[in-house]
Amino acid sequence: MNNVRAKLYKYMPPERASSVLGELLIRFSQVSVMNDIEEFKPPINALAADAVFQKKIRERADALYQGLMDLIEKQGPGFMRKLHNQGEQNLSEAIRKESPWKHWN
Repeated sequence: MNNVRAKLYKYMPPERASSVLGELLIRFSQVSVMNDIEEFKPPINALAADAVFQKKIRERADALYQGLMDLIEKQGPGFMRKLHNQGEQNLSEAIRKESPWKHWN
């Protein structure tokens, strides 16, 4: 006799629970079908500090595109600062354009 409970969690049968817990797979519903769109707005009000921004660029550049860091460094020492400033200036517009709730604003 199978002694597995019919429901492991309130909204999830055991088969689904094993994929969530065992394989770390989870699905989130689209914002448009939820009843409180405000909870999906990201708490973003600024980019990371310049030093953190530059560190992350250095960590990820070549992982994304081989040789990208070389191209960035060829632009000169102020180039990453320029990128950071442009990101700060365009942040609110980027959030609005790329957000899943943009059609409610």
